[in-house]
Amino acid sequence: MDKLTPIEKQKKMRTIEQLLEKKNSISLEWVEPWSASRADGEIYFPRVRLTALVEDCINMQRKRSIDSGHKKTESDKDQLLDFIAIHWAVESETENNN
Repeated sequence: MDKLTPIEKQKKMRTIEQLLEKKNSISLEWVEPWSASRADGEIYFPRVRLTALVEDCINMQRKRSIDSGHKKTESDKDQLLDFIAIHWAVESETENNN
């Protein structure tokens, strides 16, 4: 399978509205640094790739917002935009996203 160039990826990207319309079938992915230790004791930081449905990303961000004292009435769109910005999340290429 050929990899897309960055420009091809950008042209293929869905709008926020399209992500929201299919929030139960499209996944986002993002990378988090974790700390780990090799057998010799050397500490290093692997990059762990995580994925979740758009709906779950919205709900995780809503929980964080509520825990931070923000209003829970913020829209799904606002929550999704916040999640994408905070996690540098992109649409997952590894799952069957229609």
